[in-house]
Amino acid sequence: MTHDSVTVSELSRRLLLEHPSWAAGGAEVEAHRLLSVIDDSLSRALALYVRDGVETDFEANGFSVLGLRALMGSTYLEALEVMSISLSDPKRARAIVTRRGMAR
Repeated sequence: MTHDSVTVSELSRRLLLEHPSWAAGGAEVEAHRLLSVIDDSLSRALALYVRDGVETDFEANGFSVLGLRALMGSTYLEALEVMSISLSDPKRARAIVTRRGMAR
């Protein structure tokens, strides 16, 4: 999937802010992966977060990005990834949330 509004280097910088112990190369690999899996319908939320640090909500299929973040105790980017999964496979997303919630 393409996210013309967010570049790999922008997302890498945001990831390094979230995970200061990561190497730059690791952040770049993760940025490529996230850009390939996050649904295009989440591009605006992704861009606002990456550029400005603003965590906006997005709701679909009974899920909410901010709700997922709270339930899983995750980062905003992890919640965006699970939201993206929920858009194509809500059952899989529920399983992820359940596993992460139980692991806390």
